[in-house]
Amino acid sequence: MDSQELPTETTIPKRSHSEISSPLSENTEIDFPKPKARSTKKPRVTKSDTKSGETVSTESLIQPAKEFIDEASTQFELNYTELVSFLDDAHGSPNPLSIAQEYTKNITGLLTILTEIYPKLEDRRIKSRITRIRKKIRRQLNLDQTENDNSEDTDVSQENLN
Repeated sequence: MDSQELPTETTIPKRSHSEISSPLSENTEIDFPKPKARSTKKPRVTKSDTKSGETVSTESLIQPAKEFIDEASTQFELNYTELVSFLDDAHGSPNPLSIAQEYTKNITGLLTILTEIYPKLEDRRIKSRITRIRKKIRRQLNLDQTENDNSEDTDVSQENLN
């Protein structure tokens, strides 16, 4: 097809600026209503430690290791009830070393107890608590972090493989 055969539109001259612009208004202080903001944030919901909202005792959390602790109490510095009491007292404390010294003079023995019972526990809350207490005590004693920490990590990872 030829370009000559195409219908051409009639050209209309462009409108001038004065024709398309709106007239200036003298009342420039018009109050426009503020837009209503949409609230997209949901209210914050706090999570409780347990589904029912009740607190769980340290004794019930450490129960899976009770038999092991009772059998090995001769080689450990603390018995089951003393260990539960220590874990309750040291929980959240900024200075668990001073609390540990109230229970025993053999702090490395206490760290050994905590390392030995760790794989026997099931609940992550008590495992986390023991890990935090051990780290704080080791930090206060300036012990090498890699000395005993790797043994429990290997035990836990092998438990997960089986």
